[in-house]
Amino acid sequence: MTELVGRQGRTEDAILLDGLRSRRMFDLAVKHCQMRLADELPAKERASLVMELIKTQTTIAIFAASNERQPYWNQIDQTVEQFIQSAPVGSGPPPRTFLVRVQQALAHVAQASLIRQELAAELAPEADRERAIGELRVARKILEDLQFEIKDAIPERRRRQLQDGELTSNELLALTTNVRYQMAVCNLVRAELYQNDASGRASRIDALGQVEEQLIAVGRGVTAGDPLWWNTSITRVNCLRLLER
Repeated sequence: MTELVGRQGRTEDAILLDGLRSRRMFDLAVKHCQMRLADELPAKERASLVMELIKTQTTIAIFAASNERQPYWNQIDQTVEQFIQSAPVGSGPPPRTFLVRVQQALAHVAQASLIRQELAAELAPEADRERAIGELRVARKILEDLQFEIKDAIPERRRRQLQDGELTSNELLALTTNVRYQMAVCNLVRAELYQNDASGRASRIDALGQVEEQLIAVGRGVTAGDPLWWNTSITRVNCLRLLER
Protein backbone atom coordinates (compact mmCIF):
# COMPACT_ATOMS: atom_id res chain seq x y z
CA MET A 1 0.00 0.00 0.00
CA THR A 2 1.43 3.36 -1.06
CA GLU A 3 -1.27 5.90 -0.22
CA LEU A 4 -3.58 7.04 2.54
CA VAL A 5 -6.99 5.39 2.69
CA GLY A 6 -10.14 7.36 2.03
CA ARG A 7 -8.76 10.57 0.55
CA GLN A 8 -11.70 12.43 -0.93
CA GLY A 9 -11.98 15.03 -3.69
CA ARG A 10 -9.04 13.90 -5.80
CA THR A 11 -7.45 16.66 -7.89
CA GLU A 12 -6.88 16.70 -11.64
CA ASP A 13 -3.15 16.39 -10.90
CA ALA A 14 -3.72 13.22 -8.85
CA ILE A 15 -5.88 11.65 -11.58
CA LEU A 16 -3.30 12.51 -14.26
CA LEU A 17 -0.41 11.17 -12.18
CA ASP A 18 -2.28 7.95 -11.45
CA GLY A 19 -2.61 7.46 -15.20
CA LEU A 20 1.06 8.17 -15.84
CA ARG A 21 2.15 5.77 -13.08
CA SER A 22 -0.16 3.02 -14.31
CA ARG A 23 1.48 3.33 -17.75
CA ARG A 24 4.95 3.41 -16.13
CA MET A 25 5.59 6.85 -17.56
CA PHE A 26 7.56 7.73 -14.46
CA ASP A 27 9.80 10.42 -15.90
CA LEU A 28 6.77 12.38 -17.08
CA ALA A 29 5.10 11.97 -13.69
CA VAL A 30 8.15 13.29 -11.85
CA LYS A 31 8.57 16.21 -14.26
CA HIS A 32 4.90 17.13 -13.90
CA CYS A 33 5.21 17.21 -10.11
CA GLN A 34 8.41 19.25 -10.23
CA MET A 35 6.97 21.76 -12.72
CA ARG A 36 3.81 22.25 -10.68
CA LEU A 37 5.76 22.55 -7.41
CA ALA A 38 7.91 25.28 -8.98
CA ASP A 39 4.79 27.47 -9.16
CA GLU A 40 3.24 29.50 -6.35
CA LEU A 41 0.57 27.13 -5.05
CA PRO A 42 -1.96 27.11 -2.21
CA ALA A 43 -0.74 25.10 0.78
CA LYS A 44 -3.28 22.31 0.26
CA GLU A 45 -2.36 21.87 -3.40
CA ARG A 46 1.39 21.94 -2.67
CA ALA A 47 1.11 19.21 -0.02
CA SER A 48 -1.04 17.09 -2.34
CA LEU A 49 1.58 17.33 -5.11
CA VAL A 50 4.40 16.44 -2.71
CA MET A 51 2.43 13.33 -1.70
CA GLU A 52 1.94 12.44 -5.36
CA LEU A 53 5.67 12.88 -5.94
CA ILE A 54 6.42 10.52 -3.03
CA LYS A 55 3.99 7.96 -4.45
CA THR A 56 5.72 8.27 -7.83
CA GLN A 57 9.18 7.86 -6.29
CA THR A 58 7.92 4.83 -4.36
CA THR A 59 6.55 3.23 -7.53
CA ILE A 60 9.79 3.91 -9.41
CA ALA A 61 11.78 2.21 -6.64
CA ILE A 62 9.47 -0.81 -6.65
CA PHE A 63 9.86 -1.32 -10.40
CA ALA A 64 13.61 -0.65 -10.47
CA ALA A 65 16.20 -3.43 -10.52
CA SER A 66 17.15 -4.48 -6.99
CA ASN A 67 20.67 -3.05 -7.29
CA GLU A 68 19.32 0.33 -8.51
CA ARG A 69 16.55 0.98 -5.99
CA GLN A 70 18.28 2.62 -3.04
CA PRO A 71 18.81 6.07 -4.61
CA TYR A 72 15.08 6.19 -5.37
CA TRP A 73 14.16 5.23 -1.81
CA ASN A 74 16.56 7.90 -0.54
CA GLN A 75 14.86 10.53 -2.70
CA ILE A 76 11.64 10.08 -0.73
CA ASP A 77 13.10 11.25 2.58
CA GLN A 78 14.84 14.09 0.72
CA THR A 79 11.50 15.15 -0.79
CA VAL A 80 9.89 15.27 2.66
CA GLU A 81 12.80 17.23 4.12
CA GLN A 82 12.67 19.75 1.28
CA PHE A 83 8.93 20.21 1.81
CA ILE A 84 9.34 20.81 5.54
CA GLN A 85 12.22 23.25 4.97
CA SER A 86 10.18 25.18 2.39
CA ALA A 87 8.26 26.93 5.17
CA PRO A 88 9.40 30.45 6.11
CA VAL A 89 11.84 30.57 9.03
CA GLY A 90 10.04 30.69 12.36
CA SER A 91 6.63 29.76 10.91
CA GLY A 92 6.68 26.08 11.86
CA PRO A 93 6.09 23.17 9.46
CA PRO A 94 3.97 23.81 6.33
CA PRO A 95 0.24 23.06 6.57
CA ARG A 96 -0.60 19.38 5.96
CA THR A 97 2.85 18.19 6.95
CA PHE A 98 1.11 15.44 8.91
CA LEU A 99 -0.25 13.99 5.65
CA VAL A 100 3.11 14.19 3.91
CA ARG A 101 4.82 12.38 6.79
CA VAL A 102 2.22 9.59 6.72
CA GLN A 103 2.98 9.18 3.01
CA GLN A 104 6.67 9.00 3.94
CA ALA A 105 5.94 6.21 6.44
CA LEU A 106 3.97 4.30 3.79
CA ALA A 107 6.99 4.43 1.50
CA HIS A 108 9.16 2.78 4.15
CA VAL A 109 6.48 0.11 4.68
CA ALA A 110 6.34 -0.44 0.91
CA GLN A 111 10.10 -1.00 0.84
CA ALA A 112 9.89 -3.55 3.66
CA SER A 113 6.93 -5.28 2.02
CA LEU A 114 8.80 -5.57 -1.27
CA ILE A 115 11.78 -7.17 0.46
CA ARG A 116 9.45 -9.57 2.29
CA GLN A 117 7.93 -10.68 -1.00
CA GLU A 118 11.36 -11.20 -2.55
CA LEU A 119 12.54 -13.18 0.48
CA ALA A 120 9.47 -15.42 0.19
CA ALA A 121 10.25 -16.00 -3.49
CA GLU A 122 13.96 -16.54 -2.72
CA LEU A 123 14.86 -13.54 -4.87
CA ALA A 124 16.63 -11.64 -2.08
CA PRO A 125 19.49 -12.66 0.22
CA GLU A 126 18.66 -13.52 3.82
CA ALA A 127 20.65 -10.47 4.96
CA ASP A 128 17.90 -8.27 3.49
CA ARG A 129 15.51 -9.45 6.22
CA GLU A 130 17.16 -7.15 8.76
CA ARG A 131 17.10 -4.30 6.27
CA ALA A 132 13.34 -4.75 5.89
CA ILE A 133 12.90 -4.79 9.65
CA GLY A 134 14.93 -1.58 9.83
CA GLU A 135 12.61 0.11 7.33
CA LEU A 136 9.62 -0.89 9.46
CA ARG A 137 11.29 0.61 12.53
CA VAL A 138 11.60 3.90 10.65
CA ALA A 139 7.95 3.75 9.56
CA ARG A 140 6.76 2.87 13.05
CA LYS A 141 8.73 5.76 14.56
CA ILE A 142 7.16 8.22 12.12
CA LEU A 143 3.65 6.90 12.82
CA GLU A 144 4.14 6.84 16.59
CA ASP A 145 5.43 10.42 16.57
CA LEU A 146 2.46 11.47 14.45
CA GLN A 147 -0.02 9.90 16.86
CA PHE A 148 1.29 12.07 19.70
CA GLU A 149 1.64 15.22 17.60
CA ILE A 150 -1.86 14.94 16.10
CA LYS A 151 -3.35 14.32 19.53
CA ASP A 152 -1.74 17.54 20.79
CA ALA A 153 -2.79 19.48 17.68
CA ILE A 154 -6.52 18.67 17.87
CA PRO A 155 -7.43 20.88 20.89
CA GLU A 156 -5.06 23.58 19.65
CA ARG A 157 -6.86 23.71 16.26
CA ARG A 158 -10.22 24.04 18.02
CA ARG A 159 -9.07 27.16 19.87
CA ARG A 160 -7.94 29.30 16.93
CA GLN A 161 -8.71 30.30 13.40
CA LEU A 162 -7.12 27.96 10.88
CA GLN A 163 -4.52 29.08 8.39
CA ASP A 164 -4.88 28.36 4.69
CA GLY A 165 -4.64 24.63 4.02
CA GLU A 166 -4.55 23.48 7.65
CA LEU A 167 -6.48 20.35 8.60
CA THR A 168 -9.51 20.90 10.82
CA SER A 169 -9.84 19.15 14.18
CA ASN A 170 -12.33 16.71 12.62
CA GLU A 171 -9.91 15.94 9.79
CA LEU A 172 -7.18 15.35 12.35
CA LEU A 173 -9.44 12.93 14.23
CA ALA A 174 -10.01 11.00 11.00
CA LEU A 175 -6.28 11.05 10.30
CA THR A 176 -5.61 9.61 13.77
CA THR A 177 -7.73 6.57 12.88
CA ASN A 178 -5.93 6.26 9.54
CA VAL A 179 -2.54 6.38 11.27
CA ARG A 180 -3.64 3.61 13.64
CA TYR A 181 -4.60 1.51 10.61
CA GLN A 182 -1.25 2.14 8.95
CA MET A 183 0.48 1.13 12.19
CA ALA A 184 -1.42 -2.18 12.09
CA VAL A 185 -0.32 -2.72 8.47
CA CYS A 186 3.27 -1.98 9.49
CA ASN A 187 3.04 -4.56 12.27
CA LEU A 188 1.47 -7.09 9.90
CA VAL A 189 4.44 -6.85 7.54
CA ARG A 190 6.75 -7.21 10.56
CA ALA A 191 4.91 -10.39 11.59
CA GLU A 192 5.40 -11.85 8.11
CA LEU A 193 9.15 -11.21 8.32
CA TYR A 194 9.72 -13.64 11.20
CA GLN A 195 11.86 -16.64 10.29
CA ASN A 196 10.00 -19.80 9.29
CA ASP A 197 11.36 -21.89 12.16
CA ALA A 198 9.71 -22.96 15.44
CA SER A 199 10.70 -19.78 17.29
CA GLY A 200 9.82 -17.55 14.34
CA ARG A 201 6.42 -19.16 13.84
CA ALA A 202 5.55 -18.68 17.52
CA SER A 203 6.58 -15.03 17.36
CA ARG A 204 4.58 -14.57 14.14
CA ILE A 205 1.41 -16.00 15.69
CA ASP A 206 1.77 -13.74 18.71
CA ALA A 207 2.37 -10.67 16.52
CA LEU A 208 -0.56 -11.50 14.23
CA GLY A 209 -2.84 -11.79 17.25
CA GLN A 210 -1.84 -8.27 18.28
CA VAL A 211 -2.40 -6.99 14.72
CA GLU A 212 -5.89 -8.48 14.70
CA GLU A 213 -6.70 -6.63 17.94
CA GLN A 214 -5.42 -3.39 16.42
CA LEU A 215 -7.57 -3.87 13.33
CA ILE A 216 -10.67 -4.63 15.40
CA ALA A 217 -10.11 -1.41 17.35
CA VAL A 218 -9.70 0.60 14.14
CA GLY A 219 -12.82 -0.98 12.65
CA ARG A 220 -14.90 0.11 15.63
CA GLY A 221 -13.94 3.72 14.94
CA VAL A 222 -15.11 3.91 11.32
CA THR A 223 -18.50 3.69 9.63
CA ALA A 224 -19.35 0.51 7.73
CA GLY A 225 -18.87 1.15 4.01
CA ASP A 226 -16.22 3.84 4.55
CA PRO A 227 -13.07 3.19 2.45
CA LEU A 228 -11.03 2.75 5.63
CA TRP A 229 -13.60 0.27 6.97
CA TRP A 230 -13.21 -1.82 3.80
CA ASN A 231 -9.41 -1.73 3.94
CA THR A 232 -9.44 -2.64 7.62
CA SER A 233 -11.79 -5.56 6.93
CA ILE A 234 -9.69 -6.86 4.04
CA THR A 235 -6.47 -6.54 6.04
CA ARG A 236 -8.08 -8.40 8.94
CA VAL A 237 -9.10 -11.23 6.60
CA ASN A 238 -5.48 -11.46 5.45
CA CYS A 239 -4.37 -11.52 9.09
CA LEU A 240 -6.80 -14.35 9.88
CA ARG A 241 -5.58 -16.24 6.81
CA LEU A 242 -2.03 -16.03 8.10
CA LEU A 243 -3.28 -17.26 11.50
CA GLU A 244 -4.99 -20.14 9.60
CA ARG A 245 -8.34 -19.48 11.23
